[in-house]
Amino acid sequence: MLDNLDLLLTNWFWIGLVSTLLCGLVISPVLASLFVEGYNGLGIKKADFNTRLGSTVHALIVGLCGLYVLTDPVSFGDKLHSPSRLAECVLQLSLGYFTADYILILLDPQMRKDKGSHAHHFVSFTGVAVSLYYKSLVFFVLYRLINEFSTPFVNLFLILNNLKKTKGRLYLFASGSMMIMFFLCRLVPMPLHWYWIYDMFHYSNVFSDPDVNLYVAWYIFLVYPTYDLLNIYWFWKMFKGFIKFLSKGSKRHD
Repeated sequence: MLDNLDLLLTNWFWIGLVSTLLCGLVISPVLASLFVEGYNGLGIKKADFNTRLGSTVHALIVGLCGLYVLTDPVSFGDKLHSPSRLAECVLQLSLGYFTADYILILLDPQMRKDKGSHAHHFVSFTGVAVSLYYKSLVFFVLYRLINEFSTPFVNLFLILNNLKKTKGRLYLFASGSMMIMFFLCRLVPMPLHWYWIYDMFHYSNVFSDPDVNLYVAWYIFLVYPTYDLLNIYWFWKMFKGFIKFLSKGSKRHD
């Protein structure tokens, strides 16, 4: 049962785990206390602020690698088996990141209350873990990690909110860019993902392929809708918040 654990607990996993914990517990607190005005007055929101550095670095790495895999003819041409070593390394790094980020959430009483974060981390962590463990359908999991490209913009918006810097052009840029990038990176990829899933189940005879683990196939088919529903719900909240912000600005101008 545990024969493939070496595919999970690799050097890349530990690099992702340790670097994320260091960012959240040491690097971000030190740098923010020195250079970010208002950080020392955040109180219970400091822990959430401190997770943003690690998540931004992770998002940029996995987003770029995900785009590369989409252009790699070997990986793109064989979505079922995805023999790319780069894809495996990226997912191992992501597994370490998701593990560490969830540890940081559990350590903070305030962040533990966010049920959406629990659901998001559960789907992300288990999707990466089962795909790596069974060496199956890695392409589909990595494709969805392109979603992370929106994370730096979400982080900028949340940081400004925590610091109560909710006026001016920077906040307007953060609000608008977060909503646009969230839509482009998380909602736009959905139809193509589900088209490929349909093709895999309907035409590729995935159930009789000895190299495709059925647990992973059913996991991606059944659990990823939860992930998509979360993203649709969050985008709707962003859209309403942005419209509300614009309406307040127009009233002030009047």
